[in-house]
Amino acid sequence: MNTKTFFTVLAILGLLVSCAQLSPQPMDMAQAVQNARTSADQKALAKYYEDAAKEMQPKKCS
Repeated sequence: MNTKTFFTVLAILGLLVSCAQLSPQPMDMAQAVQNARTSADQKALAKYYEDAAKEMQPKKCS
């Protein structure tokens, strides 16, 4: 394998790793959505997804 190919593959792997979600879902979210009966259940689900969305936002470099 030549040097150019090696660094190209290394860069691609780096991008894939940086885009991976670090915290896997701890429970079956489809089941949790199906079982959400109360307002508190729905608010907890909304908070979970809002927190997940915030975590996936790009971080600002300072």
